[in-house]
Amino acid sequence: MDYYDSTLENAIDQDNYLEFQQALSDIGEALEQRFTLEDSLIALALDHNLKASNEDNVARPA
Repeated sequence: MDYYDSTLENAIDQDNYLEFQQALSDIGEALEQRFTLEDSLIALALDHNLKASNEDNVARPA
């Protein structure tokens, strides 16, 4: 929401488009970090034979 409040609340124009592009880049990098951590957590759970509470046949990711 901080990105929305600081960047998207105002119209994007020639004066602030670089700031908007930087905000999008920051969001992309944050998502990449999150996905990497989630993948690591899933791999760790599978390596320790932890089962999902609602699924008995979870397939190991590629």
